[in-house]
Amino acid sequence: MGLVPFEYKKTPESIKELIIATVDIMVDEFIARQTKAAESVYTDEQLDAMVKIGKISFGEIYNENKPDKKKAEQTALQAYNDGLVRVFVNDKEANDPIQLNENDEITFIRLTFLAGRMW
Repeated sequence: MGLVPFEYKKTPESIKELIIATVDIMVDEFIARQTKAAESVYTDEQLDAMVKIGKISFGEIYNENKPDKKKAEQTALQAYNDGLVRVFVNDKEANDPIQLNENDEITFIRLTFLAGRMW
């Protein structure tokens, strides 16, 4: 997966502010995609790119419910507080207070527990 550029209105100074600002951007983008009419005609280049990643999508979102931004923020913060999400800035784990500069690379890693047992 490639880099996704984000533009924050205000530079976050803590991990909490970073998570909230990032969730707000993502929720706003999701709502914009919900209201935008799905593109039904793709160029050959767009189709080739989708074939390379193994998924051809028509951009439709079937869930018409608007997400609750505050609930999404709280869920993301709870996941971070529970240790299910780690935040890295330029390949180093972030700690409060954070100092971000233009073109810093921020990575969010969601940890997943594996179920099962060895025999």
